[in-house]
Amino acid sequence: MTVPPPDRIDDLLRLRAAERPGSVLLVSAERSTTYAEADWGVDRIAAWLQGRGVTVGDRVVLYADNTAEFLLAVFGILRAGAAVVPIHPRTPLAGVRRIVDLAEPAMILTDRRRLEGRAAPETMRQAALEDLALLPDAVPRPAAAGPACIIFTSGSTGSARGVVCGHRKILFAIRAINRVLGQTADDRIFCCLPFSFDYGLYQSFLAIEAGASLIVESTQVSPLVIPSALQRHRATGFPLVPSLAVALLRSGMLERMAVGTVRYVTNTGDMLPRRHAERLSELLGAAVIPMYGLTECKRVSVMPPDRFADKPGSVGLLLPGTQIALQSEPEWAGLGPDVGELLVQGPHIMDGYWRDPDATAQRFHTCPESRETILHTNDLFRRDAEGFLYFLGRDETLIRRDGKIISPVDIEQRLYDIDKVAEAAVIGHGAASEQTVDAFVVTDVAEDDLRKPIADILAETIGSSSGRVGIHFLRKLPRTLNGKIDRRALARDAERKQ
Repeated sequence: MTVPPPDRIDDLLRLRAAERPGSVLLVSAERSTTYAEADWGVDRIAAWLQGRGVTVGDRVVLYADNTAEFLLAVFGILRAGAAVVPIHPRTPLAGVRRIVDLAEPAMILTDRRRLEGRAAPETMRQAALEDLALLPDAVPRPAAAGPACIIFTSGSTGSARGVVCGHRKILFAIRAINRVLGQTADDRIFCCLPFSFDYGLYQSFLAIEAGASLIVESTQVSPLVIPSALQRHRATGFPLVPSLAVALLRSGMLERMAVGTVRYVTNTGDMLPRRHAERLSELLGAAVIPMYGLTECKRVSVMPPDRFADKPGSVGLLLPGTQIALQSEPEWAGLGPDVGELLVQGPHIMDGYWRDPDATAQRFHTCPESRETILHTNDLFRRDAEGFLYFLGRDETLIRRDGKIISPVDIEQRLYDIDKVAEAAVIGHGAASEQTVDAFVVTDVAEDDLRKPIADILAETIGSSSGRVGIHFLRKLPRTLNGKIDRRALARDAERKQ
């Protein structure tokens, strides 16, 4: 008799623990945890949560750095029928309080340092993650599944919105992603991305789906030691964001150490410049796999590893089971053929925003014919004849000058072609019809050596007009907690410089 696949994430862990109990799931600085040990630990945490009154549909906040205990708590919360609300460990207390006010959790789980330092709201029931390892053996009561996660993201407005992620939506996404990546039980995924970031948290789901191992590393790990950690742990998978790639390449450590085991590097969150991707591939001997997604549907596209070289700037082909449309507007015609806002449909479209029906109605629409949900991403894309997607930016980030609309991403890619440009960001701001344009560049060489080639590219791509163009050199670009370029901070900086 064929056993149907699990429709809950914690049940997927239980299945893998039965199939491969002695195989290692989690590797951390302190110890390794097998699938069976993880499943036992999850049972203890779930029973303890239920004993503390946590029930189906409740929310439990996790506010801590990456640890094995954090991930065991994730699955314990799910097994108790509650929803995980992860918060980035460097979120200021005021930001934590905003999310807590919105989520109204039954409990906050944090680390002992934050608990003793009162770095979490004191009005909530709290416990230290480190203490969960001391819980006695126990079996939780069977619990129905509520939402799996509520992941708060600032979106384009800057206000916190919690994306409600269901078990089945997540399971569809991870199965499809693993199929494209070819992930197996032999893989060892190195993760220093925050588990509060869906890209980081999903690495644990992807590992369990494949029966693989996850190497848990702190979000504070220095780029100087990452190559040796990859080598020591024999990592085969390395998910990163562009800011981490830049830091690794600028450190020079990859040139000094042959890692040898990494099979693939994935990137999402921001565009990884082609030159950086090629250098990473050369130094690691690994396939570089650009991807595109957003929390509201996890993943839309993945680059086939064997097509990266001949599709520069693309974020790949559609994830299996995903349908899209490009909804065009007349003003975008100058950006080229088959350009429009990306609309996404599929089993992985999440369940809207937590207690925010207005925001949900703006982004999650119902198809009149199929009655399925269509996600409006607010992101502009170009699609080529083979179906490869190219990200052009969000509508509000497009540059409007001399009656033209220009993609800042296209300009940034040109700037990265200049030797010694480590990071680049281009923004338009001010009057909608004749915006001021500012380019921000990070480099290790003398600024005067780059000023003219940068100015030449800006003149070619933007054109000549009376509008002001600024060139600014920074030691590093401002980033959000998840490592994305903080374009709002750059716009504020540019306006101060006027």
